[in-house]
Amino acid sequence: MAGYTATSSPLTDSGEAEMLHAGYVTANYFELLGVKPTLGRAIASGDKENDVVVLSAELWIAALAATPIFSGASFVWEAL
Repeated sequence: MAGYTATSSPLTDSGEAEMLHAGYVTANYFELLGVKPTLGRAIASGDKENDVVVLSAELWIAALAATPIFSGASFVWEAL
């Protein structure tokens, strides 16, 4: 069993805020669905104490110019 809760919140990168649709999921969500990330890793059970974000390919391309190196990218997530 896995959990999912839908939400929306603005994302800014020093420009205009863009409304993003997001979901809070349990650590086993992607494993249960049999979904593996193209790059990086999915959420692990040890991530419960940390803020972890899994981006869609669409957001990765639009917001991060599809760069595999996220270091230096700054975003503000105003979670609702």
